[in-house]
Amino acid sequence: MTQPAVLGSLSLDKVPVVVRPDYTISYERGPECIFVHVDVRRWTTGTARQFRADTEAAQGLLGEPVYALREPSAPLQPKFLALAGFIPCGTVIESSSGEPLTIHCRPFPGKRVLLFNP
Repeated sequence: MTQPAVLGSLSLDKVPVVVRPDYTISYERGPECIFVHVDVRRWTTGTARQFRADTEAAQGLLGEPVYALREPSAPLQPKFLALAGFIPCGTVIESSSGEPLTIHCRPFPGKRVLLFNP
């Protein structure tokens, strides 16, 4: 059985790519891929609709898959990730805590998706 990869610290240089009154979408360059962070301030059905469109547009400009870590302390995150089109693509071990974390990916047509501990 293969062991999950160990996730070292990310750059912590989150770059906002979409800033709305209700949320901010930021990208962060990791060692091999780009991670997405979303800070939500208010959520409504209208916000959800705009968020899906912004997610699509930002990734379209980037032109490659984006990844997100599933935080165990955020019970609504799986639903949120699915709404944004993310799918599970593996597990990593967080280097400071030793906790296993699931990585989700939002694929981009024609681009290879990284698999973590396939």
